[in-house]
Amino acid sequence: MKKLASIGRRLLRPASRRRNRKLRKAVKRGFNCVSSEEKVLQMLGHSKDVVYYFQLVPEERFLYLSPSLDRWLGRGTAEEGLRNPAKPFEHLHPQDFERLKRRVEDQLMDGEVLIQRWRDEHGVYRWFEEQLTPAYHGGQLTAVQGIMRNIDDRIERQRQLEYQATYDALTGVNNRSYFNMLMNRYDTEVDIPIGLIFCDVDELKRMNDRFGHAAGDELLKRTALFLQQWTSHEMSLARFGGDEFAIVVTGEAAYEQTVGLAAELEGSQSLLTDHNASESVRFSLGWTYNDHSYGNMGELFAQADARMYRNKLGKRVDGEGPIPEH
Repeated sequence: MKKLASIGRRLLRPASRRRNRKLRKAVKRGFNCVSSEEKVLQMLGHSKDVVYYFQLVPEERFLYLSPSLDRWLGRGTAEEGLRNPAKPFEHLHPQDFERLKRRVEDQLMDGEVLIQRWRDEHGVYRWFEEQLTPAYHGGQLTAVQGIMRNIDDRIERQRQLEYQATYDALTGVNNRSYFNMLMNRYDTEVDIPIGLIFCDVDELKRMNDRFGHAAGDELLKRTALFLQQWTSHEMSLARFGGDEFAIVVTGEAAYEQTVGLAAELEGSQSLLTDHNASESVRFSLGWTYNDHSYGNMGELFAQADARMYRNKLGKRVDGEGPIPEH
């Protein structure tokens, strides 16, 4: 192992100008004329992965930093890092830098993997998976070597899967799974003032029967867009049924926001029109509130649901509009 480590340090020591000239000349003569050490350096230089050897003792500096770093962060970044070891870390996301610093201060594990964000020359953060291998001498951490691999594609696929799992494909708002997740979180983990507003789209079945399901889908999409325009960052909008939407309101001002939003929605439904039928499209509302969400979400759901259907039934029975909330 000691011999292997010695070979590794020789391979990763900074290349001098003389060695670089030698390498270029050797490449011209043919790859077979290049030493095994220089072959490794050549392969590292052409790899998309970033390979480095960072010395901590007696002074902090990169003994090797592969030029592939320029591919991700911008031209000249690797060379600048060899001159000034602190420079590359200016590209590391502040949160990830603090996390890395804490890991170095603790006992690093061989082969430990970190997920990090590094800012490129255009100010865009790129995602990397970094595998670390610490070097200790006499119990002291003296160096860290590692390989960084870009994982932007993996992160994007993960985001797409998360989006598909929690968003409604038709309307683009949160779906029933996301709504259930919120309900469970506020019922079992977080105690917070909370309000629920349920909206049931009136006459969706009639719309589907008269104009087809495509018209009904358009109605749902317009309803979702309409509700989005009234919700703020403290509110979560979800489609949790075929024609049912829910707005979850949290925070210290949840009561005032719930009451105010319910009134605004009730008074502004005329803005939501169906172009096919040339008539206003309305929805029935039901809302409820509690100072404490913990252990109360099932009851809150039942209250909002019952009030929404009471509102809807009142329209059908006497045509005089919704029955007021109590």
